[in-house]
Amino acid sequence: MNQERRTVWNPLYIGIIAYFCVLLPGLILFALNFEKLNRPQLKKPVLIAGILFFIFMLIAWMYLPESYDLVLEAFHIGVPVGLAAWQHPIYRRLLDDDTNEYYPESLLKPAVLSILFLLVFVGSNLGLQWWNHEQLKSRMGEAMQVYDSGSLQQAANQLNEIKHDYPGEQLAYINLAITYEAMGKIDSATVVLEEWLEIAPDDAQAKEMLYNMRFGGS
Repeated sequence: MNQERRTVWNPLYIGIIAYFCVLLPGLILFALNFEKLNRPQLKKPVLIAGILFFIFMLIAWMYLPESYDLVLEAFHIGVPVGLAAWQHPIYRRLLDDDTNEYYPESLLKPAVLSILFLLVFVGSNLGLQWWNHEQLKSRMGEAMQVYDSGSLQQAANQLNEIKHDYPGEQLAYINLAITYEAMGKIDSATVVLEEWLEIAPDDAQAKEMLYNMRFGGS
C-alpha cells in the first residue's frame, strides 16, 4: 500500500527568511512547518507567540534608545536560530527514515511572498518616517513663529509638547532651552539641556549651551 507523499520545508532556509524579512514571515513559516513535521499541536502556539514577538520587537525598535540595539539584534538573530535548531533534527529524521514518504519542499513561493512583505513593510516605514518628519517640521515652525511674535510662554508650551512627542529630537530641547533662557528661567533651561544630554551625552552644542548658562560664558 502506497503512503501519501508529504513535503516539509527546510528550517534552516526558513531561518534565513526570518532574519532578512523582518521576522514575521519566517515566524509564520516556522509555525506552519510544525504541521508539516507532524507536530500539529505546536502550530497554533508558535504562530501566536511569533506574532506577539514580532509586535514586541516592532515596538522596541521604534521606542527604545539606540543603546538597546545590540540586545534587539541578539533577539533578531537568536529566535530564528533557536526555532531552526528546534525543527532541524525533526526535519532530518523524517527525511532519513525510509519508512516515511517525506520530501523537501521548495520555499521559492514563500520566499517571494516574504520579500514582498519586506518591501511593503520598509516602504510603509519610510512613508511613516517622512510623514513624522513633515509633522515635526510644521509644528517646530509654528512654535518658532510664536516665539518670534514674543509669546514666549505659548512657544514654551508648544515646544514642551513637541519634546514629549519626539523625545529623540535634539532641536526641540535646544529651542526649548533658548525659549526658557529668553523668559529668564535659566534653571528650567539647564534642566532641559541636562535631559537631552542624558539621551545624547556627546552633543557638543548642548554642552556648550549648558556651560554658558551655568557660568555666564559668551
